Amino acid sequence: MTIQQDPPLSWEDLAEFPPGPHLAFALTGVDLVGLPDVELVAVMVAARRQTSWTQSLELAAVAELSRRRHDQERGLGARGMGNLQINDIVVDEVALTLTLTGTAAAGWVCRAAGRGPARDRGGAGGRADRSAPRAGDRRRPTRGEAGSGHQGRGRPVR
Repeated sequence: MTIQQDPPLSWEDLAEFPPGPHLAFALTGVDLVGLPDVELVAVMVAARRQTSWTQSLELAAVAELSRRRHDQERGLGARGMGNLQINDIVVDEVALTLTLTGTAAAGWVCRAAGRGPARDRGGAGGRADRSAPRAGDRRRPTRGEAGSGHQGRGRPVR
């Protein structure tokens, strides 16, 4: 694989290329169809490295926006708004700007503030939170959990 640059980069060079604008430029000239498997995998790894770098920049921008909105001297906090109101405004602003759902935007804002879900941080003491429901969880809800109003002894709902 040769990337149209002076001098041309090989896939070995791409594997060591740091993320940033130069890597983004290098990836724009890649013809995926003509690549052998080894080079295609190198492009995948480089693209992931670039994506991670870009997402960290995006997260830092969300954190700075939140900090500015919460600023007690010049932000919305100076107008007497409480933290919950300001958080709602920041989440709405992030959702509209990045075209995310409200839930996804709330996740970005929480992660930017260092308050991501416990599962994402590994839980207390570095252990995962095993009590939280997960996608694909096959445990059936009990009568009390199913919202039927019945507070039985945990019998499965039929």
